[in-house]
Amino acid sequence: MLKKILTIAVILSLSACAPIYSTTRDWKAPAFLGNYNVSATMNVGLLINDVTISVNGRQVLAGQTWFWSDTISMEGTVERLPIVALCSIGAKTCDVTIAGIRGVKVNF
Repeated sequence: MLKKILTIAVILSLSACAPIYSTTRDWKAPAFLGNYNVSATMNVGLLINDVTISVNGRQVLAGQTWFWSDTISMEGTVERLPIVALCSIGAKTCDVTIAGIRGVKVNF
């Protein structure tokens, strides 16, 4: 009986970290901004949500939040230019700013 309870507890704890759904969206920057292909992946889980942002195939930002928080804010650089992303788990969007130009709105 104890073995069954422990097995169920382990399965529940592992499934709480597994994503309920995962989705990726791509976005191509306008020519005046540069040759940037932005790819965002959002993994929504029961307890943990995470978002990764890649530019031209290279991951530049990653963030994680617990189920009680709806937003993930990330900052970094790409080719020595600042990149900032503000993602909303509930709205399933990420607003990405490259070099101070806000023009990337990724809808999942």
